[in-house]
Amino acid sequence: MRTFLVALLALSLAPSLAEAGGNKGNTIKVRNRGGDILAVIVDNDGFFDTGTTGTNGGLDVASFVRAGGRLVGPGGTIVLPTKFNNNNQGTHDVTAAYVVDIANGFALGASDTITVTVPRNGSVQVTATENADGSATLSSP
Repeated sequence: MRTFLVALLALSLAPSLAEAGGNKGNTIKVRNRGGDILAVIVDNDGFFDTGTTGTNGGLDVASFVRAGGRLVGPGGTIVLPTKFNNNNQGTHDVTAAYVVDIANGFALGASDTITVTVPRNGSVQVTATENADGSATLSSP
């Protein structure tokens, strides 16, 4: 139950906090065009594969949010701040998966990863779509 409440809190506060952060650039805007909640994380593409899942093999929301992950509701958009430095030159990996069953321990569909390059003080858009089997497909114009 606590995990469910944390997820709802993250869903309701994350977009407003990201927008109010004051970061004028170096952002990735992720748009959820699916019918389920999207779990998205930047530069931690192995998160969904490392066994950091909760009970019943679903997403451990508290660990996910601590690792920098965010949840985006259906039709929503979230702005994720990133860092531009000499090591990454603005290149980041965005990984996302749909939460296909909240009642069964936040079960996830198959994840997808896309590599994007964010220009210095710029922004890039990533769109997530949900396939019929609950898997995610990420694209960037």
